[in-house]
Amino acid sequence: MNPISLNAIALFVALLSGSYWIGSLFNIALEFSVIPTLGLLGLVTLDTLGFQGRGLTIFLDSWARLSPRYRQRVVHHEAGHFLTAYHCAIQPCAVDPA
Repeated sequence: MNPISLNAIALFVALLSGSYWIGSLFNIALEFSVIPTLGLLGLVTLDTLGFQGRGLTIFLDSWARLSPRYRQRVVHHEAGHFLTAYHCAIQPCAVDPA
């Protein structure tokens, strides 16, 4: 299992416990404190068991794209591909998928 998915499940279990405790402390109805957390926990568990955590990975990657640091990391990564090909004297070519 993907460690990110396991961490997400552990986070939602802690959130479930905390929302139940805070809901009972401030006399908040169960529908507003625990049920949304159970729904999210169910979705993350379904994604982890059914899709090997791909949905969570796509969500986290989409969230990370908002950061300029992520963009800089991708630019450096792609520059590494370019420099490696340049120094290995690889000729430009078009790959035909057919």
